Amino acid sequence: MQLADEVDDRHSAMEHLNQSKIKDLEQAYRERVAMMRSEVEMERELFMQHMNGQRSKLESDVESLQMEEVHLRDKLTLSMKENSRLQKEMIEMVEKVSESESLVSKLQSDLDFLLMDKLTVPDPHSAELINQKERFAEIIQEYELQCRFSFWTTNWCARKISVQDMSLEPFQAQKSTASC
Repeated sequence: MQLADEVDDRHSAMEHLNQSKIKDLEQAYRERVAMMRSEVEMERELFMQHMNGQRSKLESDVESLQMEEVHLRDKLTLSMKENSRLQKEMIEMVEKVSESESLVSKLQSDLDFLLMDKLTVPDPHSAELINQKERFAEIIQEYELQCRFSFWTTNWCARKISVQDMSLEPFQAQKSTASC
């Protein structure tokens, strides 16, 4: 019986030791789990901060790009209006040049007719013929000046439109790439 008591005591001591080890392991496990949870929470917070920073930066970039787009659209609209105005001016100048050329042609034919009519005058040194020649020379000179002015204006308009077209090319290229 003493042996049985000793065995029982031994089992009881071993069971007590096992219970103590189990409690120690459970405590160590709880501490590790708590530490891992804390680390995971810290990493999650860092990730959220980083993500919020990136989101703020992207939102700022998008807002900046939208403002730039509005500015470029306004600039494009103004350029297109200016281009339209210059094209209208050029059309008006071309019409004026055409009218001037037509008038010059008419005057030339009138002059040719008058000269032919006056060539039949027997005295080429008459005062009337000299006055008419001077007057015709003045008229021709005046129309030549008008033609030069019309030609200059047409060239000026063509250059303005060319410059305007060249300034619109980057916007049109951006617009076509943006629509793709």
